[in-house]
Amino acid sequence: TSVDFTPISVKQHKAILKTDDNILLTMFQFNININDMILENININKQDILLVDKASVLLGLKESQTNGNIKLTINDTKHEIDLKSHIQTFKDIKIYKKVLERVVSLNNFKVRCKAPTIYYDNSINKSIKSELKGKREDTLIESMGEIFVYEILKFIEGIDTESLSIDFQELTFDQKVQVCEMIPLELSNKIIEYINEVKLLEQKYTKCKDIEGRDIELPLSVTLFAGD
Repeated sequence: TSVDFTPISVKQHKAILKTDDNILLTMFQFNININDMILENININKQDILLVDKASVLLGLKESQTNGNIKLTINDTKHEIDLKSHIQTFKDIKIYKKVLERVVSLNNFKVRCKAPTIYYDNSINKSIKSELKGKREDTLIESMGEIFVYEILKFIEGIDTESLSIDFQELTFDQKVQVCEMIPLELSNKIIEYINEVKLLEQKYTKCKDIEGRDIELPLSVTLFAGD
């Protein structure tokens, strides 16, 4: 679907380039700012934009800042990309519904997985940043296990067993974390496999060639917006 969006403002551009003293918090803040920008600038129902749409929307917003070409330095190598032509290939990319939703199970324990919306991803990211704020950097490194759980819960719609059914939309952030920590490790590995499959969809949009014909992957990071 083609949608209209308003260009990135100076204020928004400044926000997504802002960094924090802590790399981990900078990562979360960047994602929050990017998500905020997408939700503010896209003229459709915010609940209709999935996380798998993020790459195409972000590159579209970037292209609106340029005359069609962008210059980026990736791994110390300079590239020039005809972004306008690359974006025109997006209409041929197919995203199958079976990838967007899946039920993974272990015995009678079932987890309903779903690719999250950008709106939902953003709400979780804000809760994560709130949890991590104020922690020292060495403590943050120790919190990587918690962050692992946080990322998993983004893709869970609900959990069903023989005796109960849990809808994640009805839970608080802390309750979601508690439920995720109770998922058997073998089952959580299946959820991770699903998450990785969803995230592979991003590469359909980010893989391209520069004007010299070299294969590259466009970074959905500060690099994309600091490149010019």
